[in-house]
Amino acid sequence: MNAEIEANRAGRMTIGQRIKLLKGVAALLFLTAIGLVVALAVGPNLVDAFQTDLILGVLATLFFLMCLLMGLGCAYGAATVMADAVLGQVRSATGDATLKREAITTRALARPLPIAYSYPGQYKYQLEVADHEFSMDREAGDMLLRHPGRVRVYFAARSGELLTIEPVAANESDR
Repeated sequence: MNAEIEANRAGRMTIGQRIKLLKGVAALLFLTAIGLVVALAVGPNLVDAFQTDLILGVLATLFFLMCLLMGLGCAYGAATVMADAVLGQVRSATGDATLKREAITTRALARPLPIAYSYPGQYKYQLEVADHEFSMDREAGDMLLRHPGRVRVYFAARSGELLTIEPVAANESDR
């Protein structure tokens, strides 16, 4: 049996799963730093901006609030993922897998008209199991499309990041 599934059944993450979670935190920490540094730089100057011009003051306040919310929101996201990696708690859900496959699209600004363009052969997958929704990579999504049925998913307790998927036999009861 797979060591990851065994650990997840016991309600804990493996070291590899913890490291995988932490790899995604770097971008959140970077955005947190940018948002908070810019908010700290703009905040003390808001009174001067209003004294110079009302419109400038309103725009500076909106920019300050946007940076502050970005910094605090990203900090919250990073904290939940880091708490999952440190505590290593796992939850599970069992049910019929509903898989949505959508083509990756963009509205390229370099084109004469910004018409939606779908990349051929590139898809993003959304998995829904027992009222829980997860983003999936291509390999796992293709595997579930070939072998549909009842599954048990294991995910991080706080951030909800998908860790592993296990097929469930028809006669096995829900845990």
